[in-house]
Amino acid sequence: MACVCAVVRTNLDKQAITGDFLNQLSTYLVDLLKSNLQNTVLEVETGVAMLRAGTADPVVNISLHHNCDDLTKQTKQHLAGRMAEFIAHRLPVQTDRVLVLFVDTRKC
Repeated sequence: MACVCAVVRTNLDKQAITGDFLNQLSTYLVDLLKSNLQNTVLEVETGVAMLRAGTADPVVNISLHHNCDDLTKQTKQHLAGRMAEFIAHRLPVQTDRVLVLFVDTRKC
């Protein structure tokens, strides 16, 4: 079974993160990566000083640590796009301001 740990960092303030955001993201990652809730850990850091493309406009950076066989060079770009859309529908940030970095823990 896949294990997933997502660290979400953003320059948004704490009030921009709704109470149900973690539950929604957790469920989404379980479905997307074929994991289960017992093996899924999420962490959100708000108010982080961040700059992307020379601006401090709202931005989200996700480090997704995993041991998933389904995450390959061929699938990462598509999955990152889907995750960016998911985030942009729930937080006040544009999809092109969401960066997803995949870290395969089997290779660390």
